[in-house]
Amino acid sequence: MDRAKETLHKAVRPATDVNKHNINTQRQAKPGLQWDMEPKPTKVHLQSSDPDYMYRLSLCVPSGKLAGKEALITGSDLGIGRAVAILFAMEGAKVVIVYLPAEEEDAQHTKAQTEKNGGEVLLIASDLSNAINCKDVIERAGPVFGGIDILVNNAAFRQEQGDISDITKYNSGSG
Repeated sequence: MDRAKETLHKAVRPATDVNKHNINTQRQAKPGLQWDMEPKPTKVHLQSSDPDYMYRLSLCVPSGKLAGKEALITGSDLGIGRAVAILFAMEGAKVVIVYLPAEEEDAQHTKAQTEKNGGEVLLIASDLSNAINCKDVIERAGPVFGGIDILVNNAAFRQEQGDISDITKYNSGSG
């Protein structure tokens, strides 16, 4: 096991890389609500590809690559899921946002931001840790925009670990 941990630590970037961002650590109870974060995360800006300006953000310029497509995005009320929902809508996709019922306020904000950026949105509050709910979401979402073309399975919950090598099959949710 020690050799596995050593190999893992060599493969992971050192924590000093993130110190360049100078962002204060924040803690919240599960599931975590984006509306309560300071500073607020950006939604429609992308990191520069120029290495000299890596930490500079620029506005995303859509090209219509997803026009006519329907995207079902789980866990899309905040964070990565929110950004994906908004950017997919900017690219022309109709978006189904699936979120936990407790995250209604974040989901409504994501819906408003997605519509503000030209998207059509369907909100579905559902706990996807239950297989019956997964089937229900597909049955509800499919007919609304004419079928699902893209699935982004982003639903998850945070579980802090002191070290990446402490993550086990059980606590990763796959047990």
